[in-house]
Order: sequence, then C-alpha cells, then structure tokens
Amino acid sequence: MNIKLVSNTILFLLIFSGFIGFEGASEESSSNASSRSTTYIHHESIRIWSNEVFTPENGVTGGSGTQKDPYVIEGWRIECTDTCGISIQNTDAYFIIHDVEIFSTLESRVGIGFYNVTNGQISNSFILNNSFAGIILDSSLNITIKNNEFIGNGIRIEGIQICHYNTHNIINNTVNGNDLYYYKNHNDTFIDGVDAGQIILANCTNIIIRNMQINNTDMAIDISYSENITVENNNISSTNWTWVGINLYYSHNNTIKGNKISENISSGIRLSYSSNSNLIGNIFSNNYIGIELYFSLNNIIKDNHFFEGGISLWGYQPEHYCSQIITTDNLVNKKPVYYYKNSKDVKIDGIPVGQLILANCSNFEMKNLEIEYVHMGISIAYSMNIILKENNFINNYFGIQLYSASNNSISNNTFTNNRHSIDLRSAKNNSIKDNIIISNYGVGIYIRSSSGNIIDNNEIINNRNKGIIITRSSYNTIIGNTISNSNKSGIELSNSRENKFLNNIISSNKLFGIYVKESSSNNFSGNHIQNNTNDGIYLNRSSSNNVIKGNNLSSNNNNGIHFRALSNNNIEENIIRDNKVAGIYFEISSNNNIKNNNISNNNFGILLNWSSNNQIVINDIYKNNMGVFIESSPENNIYHNNFIENEIQAHEEEVSNRWYDEYPSGGNYWSDYKGSDIYSGPLQDQEGADGIGDTPYFINDKYQDKYPLMALYVYKTPETIDEEEEEEDKKLIPVEVWEASIIILIIVIVVIWFLYSKKKKKSLKKEES
Repeated sequence: MNIKLVSNTILFLLIFSGFIGFEGASEESSSNASSRSTTYIHHESIRIWSNEVFTPENGVTGGSGTQKDPYVIEGWRIECTDTCGISIQNTDAYFIIHDVEIFSTLESRVGIGFYNVTNGQISNSFILNNSFAGIILDSSLNITIKNNEFIGNGIRIEGIQICHYNTHNIINNTVNGNDLYYYKNHNDTFIDGVDAGQIILANCTNIIIRNMQINNTDMAIDISYSENITVENNNISSTNWTWVGINLYYSHNNTIKGNKISENISSGIRLSYSSNSNLIGNIFSNNYIGIELYFSLNNIIKDNHFFEGGISLWGYQPEHYCSQIITTDNLVNKKPVYYYKNSKDVKIDGIPVGQLILANCSNFEMKNLEIEYVHMGISIAYSMNIILKENNFINNYFGIQLYSASNNSISNNTFTNNRHSIDLRSAKNNSIKDNIIISNYGVGIYIRSSSGNIIDNNEIINNRNKGIIITRSSYNTIIGNTISNSNKSGIELSNSRENKFLNNIISSNKLFGIYVKESSSNNFSGNHIQNNTNDGIYLNRSSSNNVIKGNNLSSNNNNGIHFRALSNNNIEENIIRDNKVAGIYFEISSNNNIKNNNISNNNFGILLNWSSNNQIVINDIYKNNMGVFIESSPENNIYHNNFIENEIQAHEEEVSNRWYDEYPSGGNYWSDYKGSDIYSGPLQDQEGADGIGDTPYFINDKYQDKYPLMALYVYKTPETIDEEEEEEDKKLIPVEVWEASIIILIIVIVVIWFLYSKKKKKSLKKEES
C-alpha cells in the first residue's frame, strides 16, 4: 500500500470535510479580476443616507430599488480621501455595488461602509489598502458580498445582535490572493494549514483553526457569538495595516494557544464581552496591545511572551479587572507581568517588572521601577492609597493609568517618550506632584471624567501633542506647573467646570497657551502665559462664568486673550503686553467684563468684532498701535479707562457704544485730550472745575466721550477705601478721648467752683468779723 497516497487522501478528506456547510472560499480566484472592468471613471466619495438619495449625483448608474430592479452603482474608481469611499446608511432598498475600485493611501479609512443597511450587495470589485476596513458591515442584515478581491484589507462585521453577524452571504472572495472563509451557524469543523486571506466565524461551535498563515488584513481571524473554538499554532502578521490578529466578540469558552502574532496596529488578541477563555503560550511582537480584555470576565492568561504591547484590561465594573487569572510566567520584554487583585499592604522596590496591574487594591508602595516598551506600564483600577514614586517610564503608550482610583499619589517619577505619560479616567482626589514629563510623543497628563485631583509642580516639557488635556472633569487644581514647548497647546480644557489653574508657567507652546471650549466656572489666576505661537488664552464656544485674573500674558504670537462665541466671563487685573495682534480680542461674544487690566504694547489693545453689551472699565491701555478697535459691536460700555500714548487711541465702526458713565462718574482719561476744566455740572455750564473736561473727546465725527477725565483714573478697591478711611479716622480724636476730656473738664470746673466758693465764704466771714 502506498502510505504517502493514503496520508494525502486522509488529509484531503479532513480539509474537504471542513468545507461542508461553508460559505466563502472562491472557486477560482483569478476569475474575480478577469470579470472586472479594465477602465474606471473617477468619482468622488459617495454618501447615501436614505432610500431617497440613491440618485445619479450619488453615483447611481441605474435601477429603481426593487428586488427585481435594484439600484446599481457601477464602474467608478474612488480614492478614499474622506473617511469612507462609499458610505450607505439607514436604507432597505435593494442595490448592487458592482465592478468598482476603491483604494486609500491614508490611515483610518474604510473602502465601503454599510451602517444599518438591509438588502445590499457588493460584487466583482477591487478594494485595496483601506487601512481600517475594506468593507465594514455595521448593524446590517442580509448583505451579499461575492467575487471581490481585497488587497491589504478585508471585511469587518460589527453590531449588537447575532443577526448582524450571521445573516450575510459572503462567498467567493479573496484577500491578498487567498480565499476568505466565512462560516455562519456552523459546527464541528477542522481547518488546518490551508491558504487563507481571512477567517470569519459567526454563531459557530467546535471549530479548530490551526497552522494558518494570515497576513495583512483588517482582522485575520474574527469570531463572534461562538463557543468552543480552538485557535492554535497560527502565524498572523502584518507589514501593512492589520488592526486585530484574533478578535472574539460575545464568544465564550474558547482556547487560543501557541500562536505567533505580530505587527498589529491595534491588538494581537482582543476579547470583547467574552469570558472563560484560555490564552496560553502565545508569542506577541510589536503589537500596539498584545492581549486586550474589553468588558470580559474570568479569562486565563498564562505563559505568553510579549515583545512590546503587553496586557490591557478595560471595563466599567471591578469584576472586569479583578476576575482574571494572569500569572507571572507572562513576560513583557523578558520581565514578568505582576497582577495583583483584591490585595493590600504590598511594597515593590527596584525589582524587574515588565508590567504592573492592580485591581481593587489598597496601601501599595511602588518605587525605583523602570518600565519600558509596553502598552500600559502601570494600570491601577478601583484602588486607593497607592504610592508611586521615583520610577522611570520610557517608550510606553501609557506610563501610568488610573481608572476609578482615588486618593493615590504619583510623585517624583520621570516619563520620557511615552504616548500619554499619566492618564486619569473616572479618578478622584489623586495627587500628581513633582514629576518630570519630557519629550513624550502624545499628552503629558490626560484627565478624563475625573474630579478633585491636584496637579502640582510638574515639569511638562517638549511633548509632541499637548501638555495637559482635561475633559468632562471638575474641581481639579492645576498649580505651579511648568508647561512649555508642546507641539500643540500647553493646556486644553473641554466640557469641564469648576477647575482652578493657578501660578503655572505656560510658554513657547506651538498652538495656544490655554485652549478652552464648552467649559464654565473655571478660574485662571496668577499664570505666566508667554511666547505661545497662537493665543495666550483662547476660550471658544459656550464657555461662561470663567474668571481670568492676575495673569501675565505677554509676547504671544497672536492674541493675549481671545474669546469666541462666549458670554458672562470676567477678565480682570491681568498684565497683557507685547502680543502681536491684540491684547484682548472678542468675536461674537457678549456680556463679558474687562476690568482693571494693564494692556500695553500690543497691536490692538482691545479688539471687538460682532460683540455687544460688554463692560470695559478701569483698564490702563497704553502704547498700543490701536487702543480700542470696535467693529460691528454695539451697546458696549467703555469708561474709567486710561488711554495713554496709543498711536490711535480708539476707533469705532458705525455702531453705538457708550464711552462714558453718567455725571459725575465721568468717562475715560485720554492722554491727547486738549480741553480745559473750568466748568462743572452735567452740561459743564456751572462755575468751578470738577475734574471733567468741559468739551467732549471725539472718537470720530460721530462718537464721543462726553465726560473725558482730566487726570488718570485711579481705581480704588474696597480694601483701598477701607485703608483710606482708617487713615482719616486716625486723624480724628477718638470718641473715648473726647469723653475723657469732657469728664476732666467737668472735674476741673467743679474743683475751681469749689475752691472759689470756699474762698468766697472765707472772705465773707472776715468782713462780718
């Protein structure tokens, strides 16, 4: 008997048996390319959002949308410069996308995207190098995908119900020249060593996938709503844009072991809402994340080797973090992974650590550690009273992440070349102090949905994104930090309130010193904001009741302070000088207060555009090219300011503003006013000087300061008034002194009267005798 012949026959039967009930592998891959058109017509990206917009303008070349006569989109060549080459959503009309070519040379692009779509078909098309997905089916039903050729991408299926995954017809497609396998509602199959471009399982059980080589597709092996799947001894790699090597979604009791997974730009293995699986003995290299557990429970991670990447846990309850089994025979860069759950009173000092994960822990101290080239250096979730000090984090995606963690201390650490050095999510009352955060390629400190944290005296320098980002957070204090030379803004604040930014040095950032949007009731005080490439402080869109007080905003390349579409904010007691455009610039902003600022040597001292009902009072505005410039901005009140030696003191463009307060309060001081002060009164027609010029100061032929001040306006704070009254009181004789003096005077009078009476009586007696 020919043993070789028998063995080959058995192998053929095993492989053939795996294809029973299978939909997907092309019978003749070369037929796909030969059936396509050799000439295409260029078309811009196509977007169809309802049945009604299947129109020629949107690339429809025929059909009426019925089952017998579907709409046709055919013959186009689309370079995906938008997020999606062809995007169709919220439709149930019948349509066919046929014989199109879609490609992209950019990141995060989708060739064809269906979103909540039923009854669509894609056929005989060429889809290449779309880096997020060749075709994405999101919350869609009964889609047919056949006879297509994918290069450098594939098919991604998403949704929240099993029918979004197992109702499609996906047949006869290739990925990178190899067959795309799609199994739905299938059981008991063994796939071993065949050439595959991509494997998709939906609602399957008892499938074994082994000894496969899959390269350069969106998701090499995609498993959803499936159980008892074994994926072993496969080699999954990418030289292009593979997002996830092995993806499990709502899939339980599976085994992934002995695979080599490399160069995925998202995760080597991702488990989403998937539990009770074994991830054993896999080798990961150069993945963004090695193993990612996302809202998943009770998985075993054992004896895996990571070269970069490591392990990441995500979830919204403690069990997502502390129900796993992660052993120390997992190695990151040949150093062990330490995973502590439900632990307390532990000290870790100076030992080799590849990665450190704490879940539901308390009273830890971690110091003198060096962690590098891992996705998340130290992860702390649902933990408190953790001390991290004097550690060194290099080339990680996250240096330290705190999630739902409170009352922890991060101090005297050094962060270099990380993506985000410190990341706070839903974290409260933590202290981040005295750290050096330098030359990271993302954000120095990222604060999300967190409150009550203190960021104190950190050096945040030369980061390639932003120094600090705060979003959806409140009651945090950012104090005494140096934030400089960021490639974008020094601080970005969004959708946040009741935060304090005090006494920081924010300089030489490549965009804004501080950028604020949709944030209210924040306090910016005592900061030095200088030499930033754009504005010193830029408040944008729906931000109100913020206080900008006592800052030094100087030498910024655009404006010192810039408001856009804002109301009810206060700018007071700032020094604003040497900014190249305006000291203060308002556009489309109303009901704000500009008070008691020193504004000098800017191009415009104050510039208002389409802004009304603002109060501009008690400011020193001097040596600017233009003191105040108002355009299309009515009903502003401008008085008690000192306009000194500006090249043009003020200019108003055909609007109605009020340049004075009522008599005797008066208007503004103008250093070039030539009038005299002989008269007084509301009409300046009464004898006697009153400190107000007898004639108006003209802004232009139409607008004037009716009561120009003859001397500099000196603002008296309540404290100053109290001090002056106290000084006046000192000049007066106190009541107690008056009372004592009167008593003494009465006593003296009584004594004099007594002595006089006594003397008089003696005199009378002598006369009688």
